Amino acid sequence: MTKKKQTKKRKDHQVILSLLLMFSVLLFLNVVVANRKQPEEPKMPVYQEKFIKEMVPYAEKSHQKMGILPSIAIAQAILESDWGQSQLAIDANNLFGVKGDYKGMFVSVPTKEYENDKWIEIMDDFRKYPSFQESFDDHATLLNSKYYRTVKNAKDYKEAALALQTMGYATDPNYAEKLIEMIETYELYQYDKK
Repeated sequence: MTKKKQTKKRKDHQVILSLLLMFSVLLFLNVVVANRKQPEEPKMPVYQEKFIKEMVPYAEKSHQKMGILPSIAIAQAILESDWGQSQLAIDANNLFGVKGDYKGMFVSVPTKEYENDKWIEIMDDFRKYPSFQESFDDHATLLNSKYYRTVKNAKDYKEAALALQTMGYATDPNYAEKLIEMIETYELYQYDKK
């Protein structure tokens, strides 16, 4: 064989080996990527999980007694009490931001209200309850009043959330949207089916 043929043969082998090596690397990377575990969805903090579990029996009892969707009651408790960590929840067992007094009991706390297209802070009186159960019971009674009838009669949590906002339960112009997001993020709708 001539030197030219040997050199050409060597180059051909090098090209073939290079192609095989590249193919092997690509195959390996493809297998690695395909077998990589999908990242787990971030878990909610323990205190949030605990709060939801604590609220479920109260919400289910309210639903049985008064017909309020558990998802709505739990979402409102989360939103209004900041997962049970607000001053109002801690000092007064008031999970729903209900104003006024409860059997003569109340606490005065600062609160944010949305008025004239801006947030303001005011002091207001809020009902003080002996326990979370009384807070849930009073909330259900409030939502069973003629004024909030559309909330109780809602066919699902979205309709109920919109009714709460329409009826002025809170001054936040995004109240319904926040409740719906809370219900869907934490899958609170599962408690409506029981």
